[in-house]
Amino acid sequence: MSLPKSHPYHKAIEIVKDDFLAVENYMTNLIQSQEKYLNEEEQLFYKKGKKLRPLLFLLAAKIASRNPNEILAEKVHAGAASIEMVHVGSLIHDDIVDKAPIRRGLPTISASRGYEIALIIGDLQWIKATRLMSSFMETKEDILLMKRFLETGEEVCKGQLDEMLREPEEDINTLINRYYRTIDRKTGQLISFACEGGARIVNGQPSVVGALQRYGTLMGRAFQVMDDVFDIVRPNSTSGKEQLIDLKQGRLSLPIIYALRALPKDHFLQNILKNLPLTEEQLHEGISIIKNGNGWIEAASEARGIASKAISQLMLLPESPYRNILIELADFTVNQGIFDEHEIETNTN
Repeated sequence: MSLPKSHPYHKAIEIVKDDFLAVENYMTNLIQSQEKYLNEEEQLFYKKGKKLRPLLFLLAAKIASRNPNEILAEKVHAGAASIEMVHVGSLIHDDIVDKAPIRRGLPTISASRGYEIALIIGDLQWIKATRLMSSFMETKEDILLMKRFLETGEEVCKGQLDEMLREPEEDINTLINRYYRTIDRKTGQLISFACEGGARIVNGQPSVVGALQRYGTLMGRAFQVMDDVFDIVRPNSTSGKEQLIDLKQGRLSLPIIYALRALPKDHFLQNILKNLPLTEEQLHEGISIIKNGNGWIEAASEARGIASKAISQLMLLPESPYRNILIELADFTVNQGIFDEHEIETNTN
């Protein structure tokens, strides 16, 4: 199944078509430069991604540019491609930690070739991204942008560690705060940088950069909360990844936290708060309890409130097709669903 052309994602690509094509050409060259190390299926993994982050980077650059109707500079295209490289590298590392069997409807590199090779291939994406981004940095403003890029990479790693090193905790408010701190780093930072960086790289006005950065931070939050919701409500056949892997790994997403809040203190699922493992029978029953409970509904409602705040940041900017499509993307993410990566064709040729 393919997404309709009326989908805001396709509409966004259409209004930056030439620039998006230039980014895809960069990505093709980056993949080809790794042909010795990536098999055909792993190269397809790159191609099946929705490339949301580079798309946000381009839209932000258009909003902040003094000549938005002209094709953007090559360094903007390189910056957008670099963000996608970092994202792919982080997914590969994520799958190692999760011991995930599938991603984007394909076997993960760690599942098919082992954790050691997957680790190095993930590292390679980060290094290539950094080399590409830094090769276009010349001015003082560019160097500041590069600094933010590296800070973003550091925060993504910290977010992964925060998730892995969770201490036993039974206070729900503490768990919620920790959850948001973790996703703000692990997911939100890269989306935030995409919006901020796109505006910075074209020397956008500070007020524009600030509004887009705040939009990106909130959009990243809403996106991850909804991703965690869909981990519960979507079957494996349409999600492109293993369902409810957070519960299986003993990690606490917002829908799971809200589900636990509604259960008695002595319920077996509360053992997750103490970092105690569940039996296969308990896991199977727990999945059913969470899917049929209200925790994911509460989380989805909260995501809608976050997206509304993100949209309010854009209302500080002059109206334009690029601003309006960012509004549509935020609205769609929380009201109709995150589009499935393995159902998207991003080829603009």
